Amino acid sequence: MEIKTTHESGEQWKIISFQKRGRLAKLQDVTLQPLYNSQRAIQKAKADDVKSLLPFIPPVRHGFYNDIVVDRLTKGTADSVEVTDEDCCHLLCR
Repeated sequence: MEIKTTHESGEQWKIISFQKRGRLAKLQDVTLQPLYNSQRAIQKAKADDVKSLLPFIPPVRHGFYNDIVVDRLTKGTADSVEVTDEDCCHLLCR
């Protein structure tokens, strides 16, 4: 792209390049490993809140939201965080 920074007729055009510098990553060579082996569970209050929005979601997509796994063991609020053995394993096994 060529630009001028003033409206003076004697000023030369300056060329600016928006191309990224450096080596481009080949995304087809990147393999991502799954972080979890199964679907993650969410708190019951959050699942109920998401399911309350079903009237605004196309019926074709309801299956996804109805299959949400609810964590019945966590007895905390949305502000608390519970770390499971699986979480620790993923952090240590990387």
